[in-house]
Amino acid sequence: MRRFGLWALALLLFLVPGPALWAEDDLLTEVRELLTIYYVDELKPEVLNAATVEEMIAGLNDPDTEYLSSEQYDRFIGSIDNESATGMIGVVIEEADGGLLVTDVLDGYSAGEQGVRAGDLIVAADGAALTGLTRDEAATLLRGAADSTVAITVRRGEETLNFMLTRRIISMPLAEGQLLDGHIGYVALTSFGMTMAEEFIMEANRLRSEGADCWLLDLRGNTGGYTEEALDLLGYFIGGNTAMIMEDYQSSEPVPAIRQETQLTEPIVLLTDAYSASSSEVVTGALRDYRRALLVGGNTYGSGKVKQIFRLSNGDYMKITIYRFFSPRHGAIDQVGIAPQLAVPGEEALNAGALLLAAQTDAANGDADGYIRAHTQAGVYTFSLEDLRAENYWLAGRIILALSKDIRLERGTAAGWEYLLPGLHSHYLYYPGYRNAGILDDVPPDKTFTLSAGETAVDWLTATPERLELIDAQTGRRLPYQVRETAGTLEIQPGELLIPGADYWLVLHGLKDTAGGELPPELALIRAAVNR
Repeated sequence: MRRFGLWALALLLFLVPGPALWAEDDLLTEVRELLTIYYVDELKPEVLNAATVEEMIAGLNDPDTEYLSSEQYDRFIGSIDNESATGMIGVVIEEADGGLLVTDVLDGYSAGEQGVRAGDLIVAADGAALTGLTRDEAATLLRGAADSTVAITVRRGEETLNFMLTRRIISMPLAEGQLLDGHIGYVALTSFGMTMAEEFIMEANRLRSEGADCWLLDLRGNTGGYTEEALDLLGYFIGGNTAMIMEDYQSSEPVPAIRQETQLTEPIVLLTDAYSASSSEVVTGALRDYRRALLVGGNTYGSGKVKQIFRLSNGDYMKITIYRFFSPRHGAIDQVGIAPQLAVPGEEALNAGALLLAAQTDAANGDADGYIRAHTQAGVYTFSLEDLRAENYWLAGRIILALSKDIRLERGTAAGWEYLLPGLHSHYLYYPGYRNAGILDDVPPDKTFTLSAGETAVDWLTATPERLELIDAQTGRRLPYQVRETAGTLEIQPGELLIPGADYWLVLHGLKDTAGGELPPELALIRAAVNR
């Protein structure tokens, strides 16, 4: 029986560079012996009896077990440590119909300097179309020797643009943090490179000194790396408890996290997506199983395998799947991934996480009025109506409020907490106590709204943007407008056409009368007419 000694757990991609193990002219025997000793599953006869290394690897039907040339190995290890062995143009990309979608542009590199933007679709590189290629396949066309150039074709809306970009060596931090809302410690973990856990705790300590009292950890796009770094990172959150369970076809053994002197006990929201893989899934599974974090975003990739890299006698390498890993409660990961507890798409995951953490401590004591409390699988998260109404949190808030089957929501009142009925996600929730000023249906897109105060002498000069808002009810975007007082009424002319079929809220946050008295706040519901 093959035991799991800790030596084998040092790396998700455990490297055995060592001296040559067999004669250089017997590569097939060398690879066969390595697979026989280390491969996670018992080998089938057709694999053992294959006539070539290529046939042997193909017979495994395992994309994680592969032969790497020395050049491929250098690129692979460099990608884990966020250091490019070849020149890059400085964009973050993902697969999309027709090419590669640019999701971010890095400062200080050629793409940004030449005008490439997030949202651009790269459709060709040096004349080669990128349609139908995977992200990795297409990315190889963008890479090249440092200081070499690549011509890319970009589609931006209806425009087609061409850029000549210079490739440069790129090195990015493995952990990068910033303070959000004055108290949320946001840390993006981009890869489980050799110094990731060390970089993380440096960022965490810095953010704590600046006032961080909760954590928003971002594993989106993090495809993994060294297992040791995942165990080190988990040691800050779960101490020395079991981090994962390792199995092959003969054995099973729990693997503990590496307990750290510093323990971070504050609330955590963890962001994941379809590219969160491997070591990212070690961390995600453990934080979920111990209820240390609320998982927000998308399902993870489903790469529940530990790979080991062996140097071959000819100077090349074999990457071999040696174990499958499971979460501490034996949750399956390989090929299924880890589902978020709150499924929130795209960039709204970041806003949703920040909203859930925004008021964690505000309503802990005293009056609950003006707060929403979400009971989740990872604990209770509290946020304020003031934050919910903010434009940057609006859409994320609507998504959270629609997830009533995954969480239980309560609304705070002066008398305490009351259960929030599903479906009550309208202006009555966002603006409790506001008087219904009417419902306007089938409003033309170029509508001018007229406010009349009846017998009340209103001081229309108090109709400032802080006291009068025209809001897109779906996105929370505040529409620009112009006002004009005419014969005791106020005309409001939106600065743009209303979207057909869209809902809007016209909110009056308590204007004043001519004597300086506060008028009751009101809210009118508006739906723009659909073109027929």
